[in-house]
Amino acid sequence: LFPSLATSLNELGFSTPTPIQSASAERALESENLLLIAPTGSGKTLAYLLPALEKVVTQRQQKIQQAGEDEATSSIPSNTILVVAPTRELALQL
Repeated sequence: LFPSLATSLNELGFSTPTPIQSASAERALESENLLLIAPTGSGKTLAYLLPALEKVVTQRQQKIQQAGEDEATSSIPSNTILVVAPTRELALQL
């Protein structure tokens, strides 16, 4: 993870990944799609979101470098992450 993201997670009390996060991290960074099955409270939400955030930050940094330092970063389109939840209750938790 990017140092700033890792620092923020540490400050929030997330110092060690859960088993589902450890098992899925590499695959999540390599793939566009990911399906995880694990018990409630096992850390699936972060297992999905952390690699997605990592990709967004990486892609944005690459676009900024390609555009050059002089070009305004506001001209670089933002990325989108789509998270589909099976129930309204779960969607509200996300």
